[in-house]
Amino acid sequence: MEDQQTPELGELDPSAMSCVKPAPQQCLTTKVDALSDVTRESLHSSAQKVVDDLNSKRKQDTQLLSNFKKALNEQMESACNRLEQHMFLGYEKSGGLIQEKLQKLYLCLDRIEKIESELHEFKEALKILYQDMHS
Repeated sequence: MEDQQTPELGELDPSAMSCVKPAPQQCLTTKVDALSDVTRESLHSSAQKVVDDLNSKRKQDTQLLSNFKKALNEQMESACNRLEQHMFLGYEKSGGLIQEKLQKLYLCLDRIEKIESELHEFKEALKILYQDMHS
């Protein structure tokens, strides 16, 4: 059995270039046509493969970016939830302390109001006493 090898890119298949009649002009035209067809077909095939590979890689890149965005959004949502929980815990802790401090402040203000009232009464009494002493 004879070993048949397919021609490599840029090589010509000798059987495609053989002529039935060895007329020089016809044989040359057949060789150029065969070379042109092989080159055109191989270039078209190679170009199509490059375009297909490029489209495939772009699709993979788009999917990778989509997956990355999804993962990033999930992480961001999780971090925001943790921050919100931490913030509300802080509000609860400080809210109790603030409430306690406000109660103490209101008690102090009530005492101050009583003392001011007593001071005002004392001043009125002193005023009356002063008037009585000078009249």
